[in-house]
Amino acid sequence: MTAGFKLKGAELCSLIHNKTKAEYIWQSDQQWWPRHAPVLFPIVGKLKNNEYKFKGRTFQMGQHGFARDMDFEVLEHLSDSITFLLRINEETLTNYPFQFEFYIEYKLVESRLQTTFLVINNGKQELPFSFGGHPAFNANPIEDYFLTFDKPLPPYFYGLKNGLIASDPLESLNGETLWLSKDTFDKDALIFMGTGQTGITLNHAENGPILTLYTGDFPHLGIWSKPGAPFVCLEPWQGTADWEDTDGQILNKKGIILLKPEENYGAGFSIELI
Repeated sequence: MTAGFKLKGAELCSLIHNKTKAEYIWQSDQQWWPRHAPVLFPIVGKLKNNEYKFKGRTFQMGQHGFARDMDFEVLEHLSDSITFLLRINEETLTNYPFQFEFYIEYKLVESRLQTTFLVINNGKQELPFSFGGHPAFNANPIEDYFLTFDKPLPPYFYGLKNGLIASDPLESLNGETLWLSKDTFDKDALIFMGTGQTGITLNHAENGPILTLYTGDFPHLGIWSKPGAPFVCLEPWQGTADWEDTDGQILNKKGIILLKPEENYGAGFSIELI
């Protein structure tokens, strides 16, 4: 396979099978969704009122954080891997008063693209953060595709209400297959908590399995698309959006990771072409 990336957001923007020349990543447009596979950091999802509280102050932050809209440095670029780095700057410190380094490594290993995130706390206070992947895969038309899972998912999933996780869980999928349709995402994303290590395979009704996303070290899973759009996102998450009952305190945020000074935290997931 051949993978392509953008400096903005260190975003995967292309994943091509070298023999068939098939493109697997959604190629972005303004009609449906202008992204490919954004990186989510330092939060996953939406904050209530797009704000959080820390040490008596209130800070603003948009959905999924700021990393996806910032230019990364390229630390290393080899034939089979590339490593990006995002450092603190005046813009990040305005609404995220923490010292950090955020590394992303993409590595091709045979038929897999391995993605690894690493966060380093080089400040003097705890670093609250979460991160996640958001790759969008071509599925046109979406009703010709379905998802299968390596193991049964949790018996229920959560939906979103105004971008926040609704407190009441929704019904089970009742099986290990999810057929996609124009109506699947009428109520936004399907969010599964505590999935553990699993594989999600995107299948075509006639051509069979296409690719598998392995969640690796990521405990939560989001599945999303715009209603009727010709793509589906399989999203491994280390955190989630705010819940409806949040108190807004970043240190109390469900799913947040609190990293001590001079420590680091890493996690990875992978995409395998079939």
